[in-house]
Amino acid sequence: MFNINGITRLIKRKKNVNVKNKIETSLFRLPIAFLIAPAVPIIFIYVVMVSLKLQYEADSMAESLGIFAYFFTFFIGAPVYFILHRYKFFSLKAYLTFGALIGGTSYVLVIAFILSKVQYPFLVFKNTIGLSLLAIGCSTIASFSFWLIGIRPSKK
Repeated sequence: MFNINGITRLIKRKKNVNVKNKIETSLFRLPIAFLIAPAVPIIFIYVVMVSLKLQYEADSMAESLGIFAYFFTFFIGAPVYFILHRYKFFSLKAYLTFGALIGGTSYVLVIAFILSKVQYPFLVFKNTIGLSLLAIGCSTIASFSFWLIGIRPSKK
């Protein structure tokens, strides 16, 4: 079903990591990371759009991106986190890779749903291909934020 050996070769495990200490420190930061990380790219896009004097578009974009971001965070991102945690992947590269994969997966799922409902699916697909870059970029930024808040070893 899921071949972790191929992923292990692609992403090297971080050596000399005190796993017990990491688990203790991340249990406090983990819920905060799940709540804050999906909002980081949304806030960034909102600030950029407001600075370009697109207030109405920024409001509607923030609302729609927020719904999708938190939905995919809890239904795709959380299971991926538990898989990465189980196999002791704590590196930034692993989280950025899987963040981009989650963004691509979310784009494919949303577009597949939309394409099943429209009369001219190729035209819709052609006009929304740029959204794939937005989904992958936002998801990668959110996974970076998640890693910084919840995974990165604390400096003591």
